Amino acid sequence: MSLRFRDRISFKLARTGVILAFLIGLLLSCVQLYWDYREQVAAHDAFIKRILAVAQPPASRAVHILDEDLAAEVVNGLLEYHFIKSAEIYDDLGIELARRERDVEPSKSRWITRKITDEFRTYTVPLKVAASQSVEPGRLTITVDRDAALSDFFGRSMFLLASGLIRNMVLVLLLFAAYYFLITKPLVRLAESISRIDPEREDGGKAYVNPRHADDELGLVARVTNNFVSSIRQLLLERRQAEQALIHARDDLEQRVRERTRELQHEVDQRRHAQDALKKANLSLENRVEERTSELRAEIMERKKAEVQLLGAKEAAETANRTKSEFLANMSHELRTPLNAVIGFSTIMTEEMFGPMQNDKYREYAEDILNSSSHLLKLIGDILDVSKIEAGELGLSEEVVDLEDLGQSCLRTVESFLKQGNLNASMDVPDDMPWLYADPVRVRQILLNLLSNAVKFTPDHGDIIVRMAVSNLGGITITVQDTGCGIPKDMIGHVLEPFGQADHVFSRSHDGVGLGLSLTKFLMELHGGTIEIESDVGEGTTVRASFPPERTRIRQGTIATEDHL
Repeated sequence: MSLRFRDRISFKLARTGVILAFLIGLLLSCVQLYWDYREQVAAHDAFIKRILAVAQPPASRAVHILDEDLAAEVVNGLLEYHFIKSAEIYDDLGIELARRERDVEPSKSRWITRKITDEFRTYTVPLKVAASQSVEPGRLTITVDRDAALSDFFGRSMFLLASGLIRNMVLVLLLFAAYYFLITKPLVRLAESISRIDPEREDGGKAYVNPRHADDELGLVARVTNNFVSSIRQLLLERRQAEQALIHARDDLEQRVRERTRELQHEVDQRRHAQDALKKANLSLENRVEERTSELRAEIMERKKAEVQLLGAKEAAETANRTKSEFLANMSHELRTPLNAVIGFSTIMTEEMFGPMQNDKYREYAEDILNSSSHLLKLIGDILDVSKIEAGELGLSEEVVDLEDLGQSCLRTVESFLKQGNLNASMDVPDDMPWLYADPVRVRQILLNLLSNAVKFTPDHGDIIVRMAVSNLGGITITVQDTGCGIPKDMIGHVLEPFGQADHVFSRSHDGVGLGLSLTKFLMELHGGTIEIESDVGEGTTVRASFPPERTRIRQGTIATEDHL
């Protein structure tokens, strides 16, 4: 007996195992290549920075004394590295002191480089004089051939992929050989022994397997086959005996058949009556199905009507929400006009611009009027901002913001409140803190809201820390941490909603209507950022406002690649 190669179980098992192994190996190889690529790129960038750091002093000296020979030596030294395509040194007027460039060498992997990264990358470093670090007499620029820099990585990658392919081919051969000798060959021999069995003869043979397979599945198949053949032989013997008995009983059977025919005719008549009854039952069932179908159609129509009513209710709710926002915006504008007059006149009275007051009580009352009206004006401004946000009318006037200056300004704004509560406030900003591209008014509003909450809920002699840093993803994060009373964990989500307050703290012991954090959240979302709160009762509160990486701007005067610009 012969089987086609691709029809053998050993081939099918080997093919399945190799496909799985190939996919798993390919996945692991891709993961390994990805991490190797990232480490190679990071190491290369660090190496470039070290090269520039070494070349910067002599290049600065060459530009300072206008020494073209020294500049040429620096350029030639840089092109000793095979991956540097060109090097240039210019003075502060843009005049070229030295320049050298090599031709791009052909490479089989260059098309891969273009797919995964930039083919060439330019690095520029400003040149400075030690006597005056603020003056930049020129710049040093190099262009790096990324394909040449990653040549070792591509070689390792091809070796890794080739070794994986060879490993899979060897695995195919090993699995095929193992499956052939363990499964296919014993099965073929078993099939040949079964094909030689003659069930008509007592000595017609039986199924045979190698003794080493006597206790496994092949042995079980052989035993079952032999038992089945024995049963067939016994049945054939019994059939021959039955044939003899049938010959003797044929006449008696014919008589019994005639009698049975009459009985069957009677049963046929009964079956016809049963079929008629079944037809009637089917007709009744069809009628019931039609009735149920009509009921279902009516129910579907009612559900469609309900859906239409729900859509109408949804539109009405959205219209009511827009009407509410428009009303709040109009009322806020109407209230701010008289409040500005109240604030102005109370300020005049408090500062006694037109002469001193005779009674100190009047002065206290004027100060109370000024503080209350200013507080009310701030609340109205917050309500107006929330209304604009909900109506989609609040825009951003974006520009580059120096966060350190803005943070110091905000701390000076709340300085009087810090002194009233005997609070200690500090700010932690790195020296190389980048700039933020955002709306400076809204960023100041965000930080003041966070500082106001920290001041409001921190007890006497407490600490408030403002931290500004760059996250791992490149986005700027502003963190305000206090040692106040904290917020219950189940109320953190609630305080971020408009007019949301934690009952045990916000609504009983302090002023405010619960718009500060919700407005801060809205403003962060307008900038594409997020706000997170970490707090618990008695453990203080940490509020973290995170801006997306695309709003980060590198400070002028630092070394930056094209990827940063």
